Amino acid sequence: MKHWADGGPTTLDNLVLVCPYHHRLIHHTEWAVHMDNGLPVFTPPPWLQGAA
Repeated sequence: MKHWADGGPTTLDNLVLVCPYHHRLIHHTEWAVHMDNGLPVFTPPPWLQGAA
């Protein structure tokens, strides 16, 4: 997934539907999103991984 402001395409293949809260979280923190077999995979920031 690449934000349109960073040169990403405005196509359905580059779209993930999230609520407003999570939309802001993804854009303003270190969370990452990529597609795996047509499903979005959300990767937390390094400082959050393993914190459970």
